[in-house]
Amino acid sequence: MANFDQVLVVLYLSEGEVNKVKLGSTAQIDLLDERKLEGKVSFVSKIVESKTGSYRVEVKIINDEIMFLQGPTANVKLLLGKKFACKIPSLALGLNDEGILGVKIVDDNNYVVFTPIKIIDRKSDGV
Repeated sequence: MANFDQVLVVLYLSEGEVNKVKLGSTAQIDLLDERKLEGKVSFVSKIVESKTGSYRVEVKIINDEIMFLQGPTANVKLLLGKKFACKIPSLALGLNDEGILGVKIVDDNNYVVFTPIKIIDRKSDGV
């Protein structure tokens, strides 16, 4: 084990994903041992990796107290901007006749209507 003042997290993104990433964007790193760290995007490649078809992105974490093993696996969430969202219980979800995921709500005329939704995150207590 070693103690690093700066830790570099390397990830690879698809073309659609990498176009949303900006230098200096905040990244949340969740290690498998349940530690959560925060870093900043320090590099975004403009050249595709020929073997994978993906783009290299680097995130720097500055932390002088956390000990790291070289090469651990982590989940990285890039914060790409704010979105309006609402957390609902998974049991509130349903499918319409076409198989589209959504919820039923009461509209301004007091009618129950089906509204399609997009899930942006999942947690044990809701989506």
